[in-house]
Amino acid sequence: MAQQPLLAAYEGQGVYITWERQILTGVDHYRIMRATHLDSTYTSIDTVNWPDNEYIDQILGYSISNFYKIQEEDVNDIVLATSQPMWGEDLLLRASLAYEMDPFMRVPVYMEELYFTNDDRNKGYVASWGAWDYFQRPRLYISRAPMTGSNYTSFAAGSKDAYRILPQQGTTNLVTQVTAVGNPPVYSASKTYASLEWYPDYNGNIYFVDYLGQPVSIDWYDNVMIDYQFQAFSTKELNDALFLAAGDLISRPGITKGGRAESYGTIGDMPRRWDYALVAGASFWLLRRLALMLLQRERRLVFMDPDGKVPDLSNLMESYKSQFADAAKVIPIESFPLIGVNITPSYQLPGSRSRFFRMSFKGY
Repeated sequence: MAQQPLLAAYEGQGVYITWERQILTGVDHYRIMRATHLDSTYTSIDTVNWPDNEYIDQILGYSISNFYKIQEEDVNDIVLATSQPMWGEDLLLRASLAYEMDPFMRVPVYMEELYFTNDDRNKGYVASWGAWDYFQRPRLYISRAPMTGSNYTSFAAGSKDAYRILPQQGTTNLVTQVTAVGNPPVYSASKTYASLEWYPDYNGNIYFVDYLGQPVSIDWYDNVMIDYQFQAFSTKELNDALFLAAGDLISRPGITKGGRAESYGTIGDMPRRWDYALVAGASFWLLRRLALMLLQRERRLVFMDPDGKVPDLSNLMESYKSQFADAAKVIPIESFPLIGVNITPSYQLPGSRSRFFRMSFKGY
């Protein structure tokens, strides 16, 4: 299991692959499939455990000219879903864009209250609008009533915090409420979760179960808080932004129409020297999309600073727009330097040399 975002340690050795999670339940691992041609036979090169959704192909034979598919499989290796083919050229360009947008691909949220979606209170959700990152791992807290008394430690395990971290697995006999009876009071557990575990689907939902996987209801007086990180832009949105930037480039007069952007699979056909313009243009489109999304109150709250101010993205957008415009002006006039050789005879008739030079340099 990966211990840090792979893109943070990626130095160009290998092919960086990222994908969207298609099936939300029952996936145990992802199988990386590789082929040398789009319609040729795809062979398995590796697997990664769910919920990882990125991989660097460093297996012998890797190349950005290869094609990849991702299979989602259960614990018995039964295929649940298969992605569309992905070209290494496209993935290289997307990796550059993901690196540029990295701060928006790891947006942290701390101590957000979980909202339950059913009366049984065994499933909840949070207000994020993007897929979660598998690193950092989400951290979940559950409340417990203040407990005091001579035998306090028998219930609170020596901790006086109002919230305790709830591990994903292995929690048994969890006491969240204590009742005092008599004078002097005698404290006893009035609520105990015999077995309480939880798991996320990495799309904003949390499920509570016991060690057998059966649903467990969270009592009404127990609050649940969670820390997590989410992606402001999905992989599809990264592709959309690159597609729009490519369409803008080839629509300009003077730019060859040979590198057409008819589909996501043709983005890799663009000349490599256009990557700077494509990344700058795609970054502008993504930030403009984010600025529009922040008009919605629920999403705006995530990016507010402690003073309640929404970050101003206009200067950053203008910077990317200017970079894209400058690069787009250069592309139509780019050319390789020509090498020519002028040869003159040692002896010529009077006046012929001047005519020869005129022919050489002026063409007449």
